[in-house]
Amino acid sequence: DATTDLPSAFVCVGCVDKDGITQSVKETRVEEQDMRGVDVYDELSDLSITYKMKIMETSANSDKIIWGKDSVTVGADGSWATRNVPVREEGVWVWETLLKNGMINRTVVPRGKVNAVGDISKKPGEVRKPEITLKALADDTGTPSYDYYAEAE
Repeated sequence: DATTDLPSAFVCVGCVDKDGITQSVKETRVEEQDMRGVDVYDELSDLSITYKMKIMETSANSDKIIWGKDSVTVGADGSWATRNVPVREEGVWVWETLLKNGMINRTVVPRGKVNAVGDISKKPGEVRKPEITLKALADDTGTPSYDYYAEAE
């Protein structure tokens, strides 16, 4: 649902920049027509959902989702190092959006995996905002993502 507190196992990896999150849906359909050209069959054969966003956070947790947890080494003092050999893991992704009409939207991706990282600009005085693309993989019911809505409290 859109209002239950998330378990403590969920880790915040930062804010998303002002452009928000872009959901892309790609459907592949099998369509058949009879000899008169009349559509007689239409079935969804493949559904692909991705989410593109820029994460405004420079932390070990954000680097772990970008590069994979085994690509990030955290020192005893909290500093970390990354190697750019991505071995990314699947994980549960959740984000919430406060909508203009006083509603809250919670999106849950039960099986998500970062499958692309865009350019990462590093400039003095600017926030690092790596763009990532998250692939929503189907769960055991065949559903790649869920959207829940409720009145904002």
